[in-house]
Amino acid sequence: MSKNEFLPFGTAEGANVLSPEEYQYLQSRLHGFMSGVARSSELNTVWRQSSVMAAAIAQLIVDNDDKDVLDDGDFHTLKNRIESVIEKISTGVMPLIAQETGSAEDVIMSQKAVTEAISDSQVNVPDATIEVKGKVKLTNNVSESEAEALTPKAGAAIGNGIVGRFRTGLSVIDELTSANQLVLDEETGSLCCWNGSYPKEIPVNSTPNETGGFGEKAWQRVGISELFAIATANNIPFDLLTYLSVGTVSDKQFFYDAVNQSLYISLNAVSGNISNISASGDNVTLTINGSTVELYRHGLIAGNVEFCRPKSHSTTHGLFKSVEMNTGTRVHFEPNGHVDSGTTTKIDSMFDDYDLDSVNYRISSIFNYVGDPDNTGEGAISVLNTKSAGHSWGNFPSIHIGFQDNSQTPMKFMMYDAGASQIYAPAKGMWYYGKQVKSGDYVTASNKIYRAVNTGTTGNITPSHTSGSITDGSVTWEFIRAPRGQDIVPVCIVGNKTSTPILGLNSHRLQIQEPAAVGRKGRFDFYGETTDLHHGRMQATTGANGERIIDLITPDGYGRLRFDSTNKIIQAVNMSHVSTAKNQDNTSEINVAATQLVRVNNKVATNITKFVGGVAGQEFTLESQSDGFTTVKHSEFIQLKSQRDELMRSKHAIRFLVDATGTCAIQL
Repeated sequence: MSKNEFLPFGTAEGANVLSPEEYQYLQSRLHGFMSGVARSSELNTVWRQSSVMAAAIAQLIVDNDDKDVLDDGDFHTLKNRIESVIEKISTGVMPLIAQETGSAEDVIMSQKAVTEAISDSQVNVPDATIEVKGKVKLTNNVSESEAEALTPKAGAAIGNGIVGRFRTGLSVIDELTSANQLVLDEETGSLCCWNGSYPKEIPVNSTPNETGGFGEKAWQRVGISELFAIATANNIPFDLLTYLSVGTVSDKQFFYDAVNQSLYISLNAVSGNISNISASGDNVTLTINGSTVELYRHGLIAGNVEFCRPKSHSTTHGLFKSVEMNTGTRVHFEPNGHVDSGTTTKIDSMFDDYDLDSVNYRISSIFNYVGDPDNTGEGAISVLNTKSAGHSWGNFPSIHIGFQDNSQTPMKFMMYDAGASQIYAPAKGMWYYGKQVKSGDYVTASNKIYRAVNTGTTGNITPSHTSGSITDGSVTWEFIRAPRGQDIVPVCIVGNKTSTPILGLNSHRLQIQEPAAVGRKGRFDFYGETTDLHHGRMQATTGANGERIIDLITPDGYGRLRFDSTNKIIQAVNMSHVSTAKNQDNTSEINVAATQLVRVNNKVATNITKFVGGVAGQEFTLESQSDGFTTVKHSEFIQLKSQRDELMRSKHAIRFLVDATGTCAIQL
């Protein structure tokens, strides 16, 4: 048995391939796969389509010439064998041609024979009457005859009805002859009758004002069309509305089914010849010029809530509104049954087209989950969340809490790169092929940050370099930084719209960048870093005589460090003042920087000639722990009360004040 080495790929049940609909709308199907990441299901679909067709053609060759078909790259041999097979299977299948009628099933009639057969046939069709179907004679004249039928032209001329439009002119008659004949004004949707002299012509692309105006002996409005009433009631443009029926349409987006009194909407305006209409539930499918167009029910109603097109904002695409007047609207998102662990409900808001690229995107979502996975005692958690993936990683969406279309933003939640040396702005999101950028714009790609060196449209080479500048085929990109996961931290900023994180504060989850007020019963309580023990409190109080006080209070409530802003004093209540000593042995120049107590314990004779490091107004105490080894020298740098040198005893202390110049210590 001959073999076929051209084998089909990915034909097993449940194979990892796209559906025909997904493959039809795959962007890469038209331009091919560019540089970057392609999903395995996309590649598998391309390979399967080509391999299955190649395997089928190869098997056709094997079945007809009984020779092996080898995968050896011999194009010319395969081509010749395909031609031979086609010639073989088509030989002898052409039917015979006859010049007369007959009963044979493998013979066809020539064009001449068909024409003669039709001419020879005698079909007797009777004249039509009220009781008998048959041939009908048309007439433009009204009479009592029961064997003739009026033409539409004659019918419109003698009866009531719409006979044309100002935009397209009269349709079934040449001119108006009666006030019963109505003309549609497309601009207002109103029906007009002419009360002036007859006959009255209606030119194409005219208006009522251009053809006589409105008045007692001119045009008069007698009503509105059904379509105009529907358009007004549903707040949709009248010129985008038409009846749902077969026929030609031009730039129509809304379709009214007069039989079922239902209104449908297309996602985009459509034009062409509607040849078929099929309905399924709340949706309708149109066949227009051989292609299908989906229509959706306009204003879906569930319970007491209608999902419809809003009247107030033309740029808003959907509205949930209560059906009953003067009632509130409540919309629930809930799971079906019980969920013990995991997400119960989730609403996603995409910043990028997920259907176009499911790898590189930014997303914001509100989701609820249960199960307490972190063992924190939170059995049900609601999360307002943002995320970046793929080329968008490193440029995370922020959550702003503000007013007036984000013009006032007192609080924002951000993920930011705390390891960066600056804020990279303007941040234009992720890199992708065909993106418009300006010189100086920042983008993310391949988990890195790049800056555009020139203005232009991005090419098809995804930036991934880690130093210098490289072009993507059109725009040159300078490498800036590859953010590390450990540096990406969350922060809540109390500030304004333009506030940015203070960099380098990896462990700080709250940054207050505008004045904050704590009042009335507000206070700060402090607890241990590793325990829940109370360490103290900061609280604003009012004194017995109305003093404005801020207290730092000990946990037991007795000790207080009091800042009295009324009397401009600092007071320690039930607390002592303790200074930490700085030891300065065996030196003639004592460093008093950042201390209130200097302690010496010299064991050899030492002269102190100067105090250094002090600042104007600083007070400090010099304490001696040894007896008879330390001498303080009276000089321009040390002013002693006795005006002479002083030998310090053990347990001897002298208090000093640094003068205004900061160079001389004065004994107090």
